[in-house]
Amino acid sequence: MKVRIFTREEELPFAGHPTLGTAVALRNRLASNGATEPVARIEPDLKVGKVPVEFETDSSGAVFGEMQQMEPVFGEFHERKTGAAILGISPSEITMWRLD
Repeated sequence: MKVRIFTREEELPFAGHPTLGTAVALRNRLASNGATEPVARIEPDLKVGKVPVEFETDSSGAVFGEMQQMEPVFGEFHERKTGAAILGISPSEITMWRLD
């Protein structure tokens, strides 16, 4: 199923919370339309492609959804002094860290 995600300013190719929420809503709709078996997988088709969401129900009946999303792509890094100037703070107030 084609799914589109929007902010007030633009369309996003992917966003995690809206993707999970949409998958849960689709799963609930299928259940309310008389599905005989619980839906174990929904694959919203986003601008980045299909993002599978798998569902499990625990012993208490709570449902857990987990998606298999693509690896993140980060934008360019900016110099500390550039970011500080934009924020109106001193470069020493910015802590640098990396994800690798």
